[in-house]
Amino acid sequence: DDAAEQAATRLAAYFDERPTPCSAAVLEVGGPVADAGRRALLWLKEQARATLTDRAAWYADQLGAPFSKVSIRDTRSRWGSCSSAGALSFSWRLVMAPPRVLDYVAAHEVAHLREMNHSARFWAVVDGLKPDWRKDRAWLRAHGAGLHCYRLSTQSDAPLRANRSDLADCA
Repeated sequence: DDAAEQAATRLAAYFDERPTPCSAAVLEVGGPVADAGRRALLWLKEQARATLTDRAAWYADQLGAPFSKVSIRDTRSRWGSCSSAGALSFSWRLVMAPPRVLDYVAAHEVAHLREMNHSARFWAVVDGLKPDWRKDRAWLRAHGAGLHCYRLSTQSDAPLRANRSDLADCA
């Protein structure tokens, strides 16, 4: 029945056997099937904005270095950035990583408010904000490409998964 199909669209996150909290997640999206993917993406971006803004604010407070704004983007080449004007930018896909990894990226970008480089002084700032950052950075290097495997589908029974032919890193 169309009404039942439109009432809840299932988008399942399949991430093979990679260690991420999304490996068995199901996101129920109500409303018309035709724009369920768009609504799910908006929700994920809202979650990323709220979480990353909160974590960046906490680290900025620890550092005593306020930022000017937070932007959420869909970048492939970097997880975050910090402008010389103090604007922080993050990939929305971080919301699908383990929380400790998202936390590391927030601390990393906030550290740039103090040191706009990757010098030894910069890494000392990161270490002061998040002493266990090395394991989180290692997780991103090992599994971060997999976060780009997620694609949203508008079919009611279709999982949220990669098109394997398009994404060699996701195989």
